[in-house]
Amino acid sequence: MPKKSKKDIYDLSENDLKIMHNRVSQKSFSGVYCPRRNDNKFCAVCRDVAALWNKHNETGLETSEYSKKAKTYKAGASVFMNVIFPDNPSEVRILQCGIKMLQGITNGIFYQDWGPVYHPEKGMTIKVLKSVDSGFNTYTPSPDISKGKRALEDSSVLDNLFDLSTIDALRETVEIFNISSIEKSIAFDILPGWDTSDPHNFWQTQYYHYNISEEAIKDGIPSTPHIEETEESDEDAPFNQPPKQKMEDDIQFEEEEYETKKPEEKTKKYTLENPPGCFGQYFDKTDDDCNDASCNDIRTACAKRTAKG
Repeated sequence: MPKKSKKDIYDLSENDLKIMHNRVSQKSFSGVYCPRRNDNKFCAVCRDVAALWNKHNETGLETSEYSKKAKTYKAGASVFMNVIFPDNPSEVRILQCGIKMLQGITNGIFYQDWGPVYHPEKGMTIKVLKSVDSGFNTYTPSPDISKGKRALEDSSVLDNLFDLSTIDALRETVEIFNISSIEKSIAFDILPGWDTSDPHNFWQTQYYHYNISEEAIKDGIPSTPHIEETEESDEDAPFNQPPKQKMEDDIQFEEEEYETKKPEEKTKKYTLENPPGCFGQYFDKTDDDCNDASCNDIRTACAKRTAKG
């Protein structure tokens, strides 16, 4: 009787690709942990950022002091993954990058036939080039074609993967390599997920507020008009977010909807005469918030204005 071939847990099935696509579509390490974006709990900074976007919307301007301040304090996504660098193939390091770099890697897996780049025996070394676009640093990943498929030089690193679901605790004791520290380029091998039952989940995404103190998470942004809470509100209660509207990774709220108790269900249709605060500032056709039914009548116009900058 012929031997039954052993399943390669690192190979990507169609279902694995769908799961990875859903994960990447959802969600400087000096930032302050955001309880709303990570745990769906109360965050006074998010509350005030939402109020700033509402104030900006009232001005009718494309850019205002309110929108600038909202962008400064909004929650931003940081991505972490286990990697090894060529100069020390036996040491597992934690690499931090932004969501756009992660999307560059996963888009290569989805659409450019890179395959499971994190595969221990037939993965691909990733090269990242740093450049400047419109005054901002960008980090563009691509597979190192010259090396082709590669096997890990030291497979024992798979026994030393960091559990990135505990990244907040790890950052207290482990040195994290931030992609922003590179001068021009860098190469590394991505390692598979730390949980062997789900090796395709090779990254962890966390949301942080920058330029703000820990105290602001409870007290709010200094000198910012915020949405007043009722006496019944409980800061420890779960945060019930209202109908989706996304603005630079932050949801815009109507003043009466910002409560820690569940708001009334409301059906809203935005128009060009009465758009949300995020109109023309942010658009991503793959983003669930940008595909919300409330924006059906203005979606195309929003995409065009966002593209014009």
